Amino acid sequence: MQRQIFAWGVILLFLLIGLLPVIVMIWNAFSGMDVQTVRSLFSQKEVYGSFANSILLSFVVASITTFLGTLLGVLFAKTDLIASRFFLSILIVPLLIPPYIIALGWIDVIGVNSAFSTVLFGFGGTAWVLFSVYLPIPTVLTMVFLKQVATDLEDAARLYTGDIGVLRYISLPLIMPALVLSFLLVFILTFGEYSVANVLRYRVFPLESFVRFSAFYDFKAALMMALPMIIVAAGVLLVERVYLDKKLFKLKELERINIISLLKKYQIVFSIAVGFIIMVIVVLPLLSLFLRIPDFETLFGAFAKAWIPLVHSYLYSFSGAALLTILGFLLAYIIAYRVLPYWRFFDASIVFLLTLPATVLAIGLILLWNRPMLDIVYTSALIVIFGYAGKYMAVAAKMSERKLLQIPPSMVEAAQVSGANWFSVLRYILLPQSKKTLLAVFAVSYLFCFRESTITMLVYPPGYETLPVYIVTQMANGKPEMIASFCAIMVLSVVVPFFILNRWKRV
Repeated sequence: MQRQIFAWGVILLFLLIGLLPVIVMIWNAFSGMDVQTVRSLFSQKEVYGSFANSILLSFVVASITTFLGTLLGVLFAKTDLIASRFFLSILIVPLLIPPYIIALGWIDVIGVNSAFSTVLFGFGGTAWVLFSVYLPIPTVLTMVFLKQVATDLEDAARLYTGDIGVLRYISLPLIMPALVLSFLLVFILTFGEYSVANVLRYRVFPLESFVRFSAFYDFKAALMMALPMIIVAAGVLLVERVYLDKKLFKLKELERINIISLLKKYQIVFSIAVGFIIMVIVVLPLLSLFLRIPDFETLFGAFAKAWIPLVHSYLYSFSGAALLTILGFLLAYIIAYRVLPYWRFFDASIVFLLTLPATVLAIGLILLWNRPMLDIVYTSALIVIFGYAGKYMAVAAKMSERKLLQIPPSMVEAAQVSGANWFSVLRYILLPQSKKTLLAVFAVSYLFCFRESTITMLVYPPGYETLPVYIVTQMANGKPEMIASFCAIMVLSVVVPFFILNRWKRV
């Protein structure tokens, strides 16, 4: 009984932080809806044109990243490719910083008035930048699930075919649901991303809602624009629940992984190819931004202006990561051990919030907390932290759930037989066994919170801006070398801790 009450308390906290803002937003959108107004709004050419642009952009980016990410995942996970860990570390960098920084880097590389600027500013440039940002997602998912394929199946297949045949007929078909998951994740993340399209002047649907809300203060139109994005997110969630839920096998640690030994000539060819890809999509745009900075004096001057937003970013990210780690672990416990009868609904809800465009969640937060009695949240950094927690709860909960499912049930059963109650099992068995995973959850959550800009830009109270938001505000009238300096500070603030963490993990 006590466990049930505790579980419902955790669920109520999650609903308050994450799901209730979306429910309030949908309620406000449908209350007093004028059918004629809605019809005239969505019949505008720029509105349905931007929706078509977003669907096409998302499909193209998801297709290309899934294809190339699968190839890279195979190379990194199943071969002895030289420096694969280093390549992967560099490849992940664009995912850890605000996407518009990569767009700014490519503007420096190509130039505003060059012959190639017509390609950069529009569909092609937007797709290319988002491809660079989201390529790590299918790469990492392919690696993770390839390492879960039973080695005895691969060994049996190797009696009849070679390594390529094993990959083609055994390994890749077994992880096909993971590849579909990669496609869906990249699709919905691309659909909800507007900052890159805004920088590269390409009209996408999330930008319509953002502009109507922040520039024209047309709240009703912004709510109407949010509804199609909710429908798209719900459609992606439905596919994930119906098609993938039972086909994605539970992750577990294998004692042995089959590795393909590459011949020396293939080692050289693949290393050069992977290095070239990483050089083009990661190093080139970031290096161009750093070279834009004329001297250290400019960099120090930028730091003097941006240190307060930087401190805000550190504080909010730390608080958001702490909340995500604690609440995510408790939600994972409820879902993994099916503590409540509606655990499937809660599981789907946290995934839905991840797939939901950040603009929609931000509008919901404003509608929920912008009330005289709730000023303590709306006028403080709490609303920003709640936005982080709602958006990235699935990341924290799924990482924790994976670890909880790996803990042998015999340990829990032995403790229960010895008379331990559910709280003692949680405190003395599950938490100590999950200690390293919780540290990883905190680190990952911190990095995602630190890079977030859309939710923060819409909900932060005056004087509470973070560094990603500060950079966006400076892009309108700031000097190019100062903007480049701000971006360099942002990149270093993320990349240095990431590489330290990566090095610590290896040790």
